[in-house]
Amino acid sequence: MGLRSFLTGLLAASITCAAGAAPVLCPERTVVGISDLGYSSYQQDGELRGAGVEVMREVGRRTRCTMKFSWFPRSRLFAQLENDRIDMTVSSVRSPERDRTGQFVPYVYTQFELLLSTRVAGSFTSLSDFVERSDARLNVVRGMVYSSDVAALLDKLAQAGRIEYVPDFDVVFRKIAASRADGTLAPPVIYMWHLGRLGIAAQVRTLAVPESPRQLAGLYLSQHNLSSDVRNAYAQTIRAMLEDGTILRIYERNIGAAATRRLYAGGMREILDFYARPQ
Repeated sequence: MGLRSFLTGLLAASITCAAGAAPVLCPERTVVGISDLGYSSYQQDGELRGAGVEVMREVGRRTRCTMKFSWFPRSRLFAQLENDRIDMTVSSVRSPERDRTGQFVPYVYTQFELLLSTRVAGSFTSLSDFVERSDARLNVVRGMVYSSDVAALLDKLAQAGRIEYVPDFDVVFRKIAASRADGTLAPPVIYMWHLGRLGIAAQVRTLAVPESPRQLAGLYLSQHNLSSDVRNAYAQTIRAMLEDGTILRIYERNIGAAATRRLYAGGMREILDFYARPQ
């Protein structure tokens, strides 16, 4: 959505996002970019579902702003944001490149793990160990943000001809199921859904990746399409949903109580501290 559409949208009704907050004008609509991220966002029976989708529907309900969801391959999602074709993304990791065009609003944690087909021989203690001692190949999704250590190891795999980049996780897990890929990197929220829907959990093992520390993930709000007042309204609504337990309940509905406890292990202090700092 471009600047002209945003200005037209200022004719929409004003809303109050939280007690004591100043009225904020909703855009005509807020275009939310969605991609294949397992239980965070997925397509089923022609509908968009997942925790990230539910989070934004609740933001829309609380602010009374209209959310329009649009599906893209993960590899294209941030190009859409950078070119002002969408107004936000969900379940995204922060990076300096993304900060140039968007405002980061965290609400969850994420951490990559190494998934390998049980056909792959060997036991590995880290991604580096796998890179050095295996000849197996990984399929990796374009458009994901990795730590500098992981990125360097992926470069090594590329130099050895042991990596293939694909548009989304659906492609990755279908290839693993068909024995056309040996493994991938994915967080639990993503791989749990794909392994379950394809019935291949017994064919895949998961390994910790110490080179990939836990990261904050959340929304990226377009600094061009959305005014600072609207961005602040959405951010404060997310914060309220964290504080009142709504986001925890959304994840519990989607991935279960045990997986949610693991996802938020140690509590929400790191996320809430983010909101206390000047941005």
